[in-house]
Amino acid sequence: MKITRRRFGALAVMGAASAGAAQPAAGADEFPSRQVRLIVPFAPGGTTDIVGRVLAQQLGEVWGQTVVVENRGGGGTVIGTEALARAPADGYSLMLATPDFTINPSLRRDLPYDPTRDFSPVGMVASYPLVLVAHPSVPADSAAAFVALAKTRTGQLSYGSGGSGSSPHLSMELLKAKAGIDLVHVPYRGNGPAITDLLAGRIQVMFTGMPPVAGYVKDGRLKLLGSSGTKRMASAPDLRTIVEQGVPGFAVLTWFGVLAPAGTPQPIIDRINGGLRRTMAMPQTQAGLAVLDADLTVSSPADFRRTLDAEITVWRDVVRISGARAE
Repeated sequence: MKITRRRFGALAVMGAASAGAAQPAAGADEFPSRQVRLIVPFAPGGTTDIVGRVLAQQLGEVWGQTVVVENRGGGGTVIGTEALARAPADGYSLMLATPDFTINPSLRRDLPYDPTRDFSPVGMVASYPLVLVAHPSVPADSAAAFVALAKTRTGQLSYGSGGSGSSPHLSMELLKAKAGIDLVHVPYRGNGPAITDLLAGRIQVMFTGMPPVAGYVKDGRLKLLGSSGTKRMASAPDLRTIVEQGVPGFAVLTWFGVLAPAGTPQPIIDRINGGLRRTMAMPQTQAGLAVLDADLTVSSPADFRRTLDAEITVWRDVVRISGARAE
């Protein structure tokens, strides 16, 4: 999850002081000359898979080469991430990373890779806010009103998430810490079952992306209390951010970014980053991802590295405070 800062950068150019130094740059000029693999560390059909397939299709058009999505779900993204760590560092294996990449180091002590040493960040490609959504029976029509309600019902209100240690789970734990409230966490095996119980009133609130709940909000079966971003959503301009509603320091964006194996030559990293910039600016890409209400600006590799390092630290603190553990 992206916390408050935006990072965008420049394309690096490698000089050729000698014939040996010039050879990697020539390789970058020719990249890609064959099929590229984009690992999606989730099963098919979810939001990350959808984003990955839109990205792969349009990036393939930019490069004139096939970009295939390889779904490697399982282990809370660990299986797919390990596959990338073990891949050749030549630019032909990439992964679409999510906030799980920065959360897992705090949740899991037995990771088969080092998140800071085994990967080369290429760039963040999209970020978007979560929404705080409630069952209509909750006597609050805003995040501020819900916080006030929770302070009078300590430990009596419950919230759902798609699993312990998931982005929505830890977002709510961050809200609890910032607002000084106590809620009961009900973890589910996926976002869908959590939304089902929210619709039934078995839990009171949850954080989620807008797409899965937009229809339920429209027909009055759920109601929006606030958004987690730093600015209001284009699709819901009247919905105030949680910061606007009096919870300072709470600004959370979920994101998608591209990683390569550590040791991938910098000129190839820069060429991939340039391809991503062209891809995310294409009308077809923007139309395909419009439902996310996302910022599709691509960051530089260096800025993405800083984002990852900062978020590993942020989520380490949240995991410690919440006591979250991997399922």
